[in-house]
Amino acid sequence: MQSFGVKFTVIFIALISIAYGLNHACWSVDRIADEIIKRADTDADGIITFYEFQVELMHDWDLSNGSCLPYHEFTRNWIEKFHDHHDTAHAFYNSLVISGADHLCILDVASHVSQYDTNPKDGQIEPAELRSFMHDVHPDSHQNGGHGHGHGC
Repeated sequence: MQSFGVKFTVIFIALISIAYGLNHACWSVDRIADEIIKRADTDADGIITFYEFQVELMHDWDLSNGSCLPYHEFTRNWIEKFHDHHDTAHAFYNSLVISGADHLCILDVASHVSQYDTNPKDGQIEPAELRSFMHDVHPDSHQNGGHGHGHGC
C-alpha cells in the first residue's frame, strides 16, 4: 500500500507541475509587447493603427464603445494570450483601469494610447511606444526578463 501512496503522490505532483507550467512561460515585458504587435498588426508594417487596435479589442477582447471588460474576462484572456501569472494579470488590469470603474472600458484604453502616443503623436502605436507603456504600467516590468513574483521565473 505504501508503494501506491508514493506513486500517487509522484503522479499528482507531476500533473500539478504540468498544469502550472502551461500558462507560465515567463515572458519578458518586451516579449509580451512584441506578441501584442504580432496579434494586432494585421498588415505587418510594424505599427498598430487605431483601426487595427480597435479590431483587436472588439474581436479578441469583446471591448467596444458600448461595452467594458470585466476583470475575470481580461485576466483569463491575458493569461491565455501572454502567459502571465494570475496575480500579475490582476495587478495589470488594476493599472489599466483609470476611470475608477470596476470594468476596463474603451475610454481607459484610449487614455493610455493618447498618453503614450508620443513619437510622433499620430494615433498609431509604434513598438517603442508600446514597450514604454508596458514598462511603465505592467506590474512586473522590471524583473530580469520574466514574470511571476517569485513563481520560478
